[in-house]
Amino acid sequence: MSDDMTAIVKAAQDEDKIDNFYSIFWKEQQKLNSMKRNGERYHPELIKFCLSLAAKSKSAYEELRQSGILRLPSSRTLNDYRNVYCTAPGIQDNVLEELKSKSLSLASHERFLVISIDEMKVTLHTC
Repeated sequence: MSDDMTAIVKAAQDEDKIDNFYSIFWKEQQKLNSMKRNGERYHPELIKFCLSLAAKSKSAYEELRQSGILRLPSSRTLNDYRNVYCTAPGIQDNVLEELKSKSLSLASHERFLVISIDEMKVTLHTC
């Protein structure tokens, strides 16, 4: 299976139309398939993707991870990233301050921010 994934990755890298995320994703998969399972380091874009996927369905994420088709971080690793911020109901002042500090380095047209609240599932973690 690893040889097949390597062939897919190489074919994907040859295409000019490939999106930046897909390029990163396939390069990371190729790198991870050539490494031992211990001490893996994941690209931040891969972590974001996995957090998003696991938020939609933990069981689907675990099924995909355990299938061995893709090398993905464990649920424990994702929890470590997810718990960087303490969550609580309402607007958090420390999160707003971090957004403000990060926006200072952006150009004026990049500072446009929309906070949209639609259907959401809130999971509270104690810190």
